[in-house]
Amino acid sequence: MDLRLLRKAELHVHLEGSVRPETLREIDPARTLEEIHARYQYEDFMGFLMAYKWVNLHLTEPAHYALITRRLIEDLVRQGVVYAEIIVSVGVMLWRKQEFAPIFDAIATEAERGAIPVRFSFDAARQFGVELGGAGGGVGCGVARARRGGIRHWGR
Repeated sequence: MDLRLLRKAELHVHLEGSVRPETLREIDPARTLEEIHARYQYEDFMGFLMAYKWVNLHLTEPAHYALITRRLIEDLVRQGVVYAEIIVSVGVMLWRKQEFAPIFDAIATEAERGAIPVRFSFDAARQFGVELGGAGGGVGCGVARARRGGIRHWGR
């Protein structure tokens, strides 16, 4: 049996942790693929966290988040995934003083264009508590739909 041919659901994938080196190069063409690949090499969990942080530092505008969403969904479809729940690191965005609403608009718009249904879970409560991350509750453990009139208004 070829597992690649089976329909699958991806229930736990971090958007920012899914960025391939080639996608990061699209975001920052001044970086070489060799440099990016070197940053993706690590030997322990702290090394992984430093690589994750380095990737996040390159995500500076909504268009970057749209691109990584598009590339992730394309990758999932190639793997036979027919449904995905994507975790978005809202806590990191807030820590970086990024405005969440336009970023999530870009993410949700790209997800709506994708070939599979996608839901989102927001990882923020650990860093900022329910009051800042909450805006209606469920952030960090809830799953929200990527559709107009849904969770898109969060943070406005």
